[in-house]
Amino acid sequence: MNFNHSLVNERFEAITKIYPLKTALIFKEQHISFAELNDRIHLVYNKLKIEGVQSGHIVIVHGERSPEYLITILAILKLKGVFLPLDSKLPEKRKEWIIRHSKAAFMIDYSKEDFIITQLSVNEKFIDKIPEEAMYIMYTSGSSGTPKGVIGNHGGVINRVDWMQRSFPIDSTEVHMMKTSIGFVDHIAEAFQSLLHGVTLVILEDDLVSDVQSLVKNLVKYCVNRLVVVPSLLKAILELPEKRLLDLDHLNFIF
Repeated sequence: MNFNHSLVNERFEAITKIYPLKTALIFKEQHISFAELNDRIHLVYNKLKIEGVQSGHIVIVHGERSPEYLITILAILKLKGVFLPLDSKLPEKRKEWIIRHSKAAFMIDYSKEDFIITQLSVNEKFIDKIPEEAMYIMYTSGSSGTPKGVIGNHGGVINRVDWMQRSFPIDSTEVHMMKTSIGFVDHIAEAFQSLLHGVTLVILEDDLVSDVQSLVKNLVKYCVNRLVVVPSLLKAILELPEKRLLDLDHLNFIF
C-alpha cells in the first residue's frame, strides 16, 4: 500500500476505508472493527473539541494500555494536538512532577470508569514553541538525572513503520500484540505498526503480560505472528518446555 499522508491519524483514517469491517483491536474478548474504532475516535474528538483542545495543545493521557488509550490519542491527533502518555501505575510524586513540568493544557483520565477531562493551564507562548509536526511527548526514566520530555513527530513514526514494512513485509492477515507499557516509547511503534497496515492488534492486560505462561497462552490463543520483547522476557520464553514452544510455530518474528 502506498500512502501520501504525512500525519499518522490521516493514514489511519485511510486504512479504515480499506478495511472497515476487519477487526482492528481485540481486548478482553471484545472485538472492535476499524470502522467502529474510527467512530469512537470521532466521538472523543467532538468531546475534546467542545472542551477546548486545539492545535499545539499538549494533552496528558492518564491510564494504561487499552482501546480507550488508543482511541483517545488518535482523537488528540485528529485535533492536531500532542499526546503525553502517563502510566497510571507510576508513583504519584513522579506523575505530579510530569504534570507540572510538561506545561500540558489538558489532562484526560480514564484510569477509572469515568472519562474525565481537566483543563490545566494554556500557555500560548509555550504552544508556539511546539513544532507543527509534533505527535507525542515521552519522558525519560530519569535514571541518569532529571527526567526529560522528548518530542516525537509524525514523520518519525511513519518512517519507522514504513521501514519495518520494507524490511519485514507485513501480511494483512497477520495478528500482532500490544504488550508494552504506555510509559515506554516502544508501545507507539507496537500499536501503529499494526493500525497503519490494517492488521488486527491484540491488547494484553498487564497481569497477563507479567506471567510468561499466561502470555504464551494468549500468543497461542490468538495465533500472534509478531511480538516485541525485552531480552529477559525472550529468555523466559525460550526456557519453556519444548512442547510449549512448538505451539508457537505461528510466531514468525520476535523483535
